[in-house]
Amino acid sequence: MKKLSLLTNMLMLAGTMVVLAWGTGFAAPPPPPPPVPAGDLFTHLAAGGGIAAYGAYHLWRAKRSVRKQGKDA
Repeated sequence: MKKLSLLTNMLMLAGTMVVLAWGTGFAAPPPPPPPVPAGDLFTHLAAGGGIAAYGAYHLWRAKRSVRKQGKDA
């Protein structure tokens, strides 16, 4: 009779562990999305050139507006 009780306790413990593991598996956050491929060297150079051109344009406009304000005054 004692062996049956021990077997029952072991089965209940194993079942509880399975239920807990199943529940935490569904409660876990989804995995992160896969990384986006960065592209080749030409893509990197084009993106860097675009960023540099954008910054140069804004610097040029700022200097131009300062010069225009100096002439108007």
